[in-house]
Formats: sequence, C-alpha cells, structure tokens
Amino acid sequence: MARDNGDLWLFKLADSGEVELNIGYATSASINFDVNLIDTSNKNSSRWEEHILGNRSVEISFEGLHDATASDNNLYSTKEIIEAITNGTEIDFIFGPESGTGQYNITGSGNISNLSLDTPHDGAVTYSGTLVVTGSVTVTSL
Repeated sequence: MARDNGDLWLFKLADSGEVELNIGYATSASINFDVNLIDTSNKNSSRWEEHILGNRSVEISFEGLHDATASDNNLYSTKEIIEAITNGTEIDFIFGPESGTGQYNITGSGNISNLSLDTPHDGAVTYSGTLVVTGSVTVTSL
C-alpha cells in the first residue's frame, strides 16, 4: 500500500496572474471539502433521511513559522497575506505534491478569511490562517 509523506505536499499562493510561491516556512496545511445536504425527508421516506445537494465549499487552513524575510527567500510571506486581506485581493492557490505517480494538484482561487500571529514568551513566532475558496476547484493529475 502506498503512503504519502506530508512534507512532499505543498501549499502555494500567488496574487492573481503571478507565479505561485510556497507559503513561508509552513508547518502544516489542510483542505476541507463541504457539501450542504438539504433535507428532503418526508412521510413517504419510510423513516429514512433523504437529501439533495446544496452549496459546496472548500477551505484551506494553514500554519507555519513567521519570518519577516520570507518574501526575500522567494516565499509568500505573512506580510503579503496581511496585504491580501486589507486590499481584499483574491489569491490563486495550488495544494498538493510537486510530483509523483498517480498524484494530483488542487487549484483555484479564494480570499484569506483570517490570519493570526502568535508571539509567545520564549518561543517561536507562528502564524495560522484560512483561505476560503471562491467558486470551484480544479483537480489536475500530475
């Protein structure tokens, strides 16, 4: 059975039309696909739930280590994420491995809905945030 190493999966961001860059010093990222199931159960359902599909949504949560020089190292920085929030900029993304047999990437665009910077005493400064996808995503085989 094949298994994937999470270190090989990347989350890249880019301002619209720009080259996607790895998000700076990321430690993890996760993608969530949701579908609103609209209840259509009725007295003829033989006491079983029935549903039709409603709106679909995708969110990507991410976290990492903050470094003010990330953009100097060809990485998408927390400063750029903050600018995307304050400017209301839609961001393109790629989520997935760079290569591999049978692998795929998920691409699309969305808006950053939140970003938190954590500055503990005697600890590394970290960040976490969420990108909410606008519209549909595309799944592309590598």
